[in-house]
Amino acid sequence: SRVNNAKVEAIAKAREEANRDFAWHLVTYGYTNDEYNGLADNYFNAYEKNFLKTRLGIEMQGTNSWGIPYFRSVNEILWDLNKYLNKSLNA
Repeated sequence: SRVNNAKVEAIAKAREEANRDFAWHLVTYGYTNDEYNGLADNYFNAYEKNFLKTRLGIEMQGTNSWGIPYFRSVNEILWDLNKYLNKSLNA
């Protein structure tokens, strides 16, 4: 039982570390001004979108204060990634 719990904890820790590493890669990529201000849905590939949505809960689409959906910019996604990285490093 203790061995299985240790294995589960090790897997969870490795997954969290992999999530942080990939998020760091996305944040530190050398974005141009056009990419930085462009639509995230057009910029990120399918793997990155899936990672952001399933592992971190970051969506490509948001809703403004009037309830109207819009596609978020790379800048907004990077903001969320920075919040995730700061939160995970302080935990």
